[in-house]
Amino acid sequence: MEVSITKCEEKLINATLEENLRLYGKKLNKARKLILHFRSSWKIMFSIVGTKERTIVKVMANVSCDIQQPKLSRLSEGLSSMNVELNPLAATHFEVGRQSEIIALTKQLERCFKDPRCLDMESLRIVANNKLWNIRVDINVINHDGNLVDWRWCYYVLIC
Repeated sequence: MEVSITKCEEKLINATLEENLRLYGKKLNKARKLILHFRSSWKIMFSIVGTKERTIVKVMANVSCDIQQPKLSRLSEGLSSMNVELNPLAATHFEVGRQSEIIALTKQLERCFKDPRCLDMESLRIVANNKLWNIRVDINVINHDGNLVDWRWCYYVLIC
């Protein structure tokens, strides 16, 4: 479902874009503030993009790992997987059971992570052709008010 906006909102958005501003007054090319909170567990991180007055994105991520058998197609490489949760409370346009947006976002995240080889998959091998690490990243979107796709690099930089 697309987010619907009124004609007044459309005029306001177009006017601010013509002035090279965002809706809340910040210049288009000015970076948003990033706040990272690490929980007592090393594998959980909570991030906020924005300020206390204007929060853009709130996301919580959990990194977990376990030991598994390798896939037959890649005996010498470890495994990594990702799970993204888009809760309807995070944004009004998220729908329960609508998987297309989740799948698209997950694929984008995996492409950004696996294609540039941020993580050396061969270094996840414990015993050749027998045991390897499986890294899993669970991302839960708590508040989504724009730019979630550009936010994604933050977790991968921290994971790597």
